[in-house]
Amino acid sequence: TFLKEHGAKPKESKPKIATTGKEALLAKLEERFILGEISEETYRELKDKYAED
Repeated sequence: TFLKEHGAKPKESKPKIATTGKEALLAKLEERFILGEISEETYRELKDKYAED
């Protein structure tokens, strides 16, 4: 393509979803709650526990 022939570099794309450990963990926790795999009480306890860190 024209860009490759003339040495243009493609722009680096940033991930659309945050990939930090804590944010990923909280997202998975929320998903489990929404799917009904954990209770609201458990969800709140774990969310508070990991949000403090």
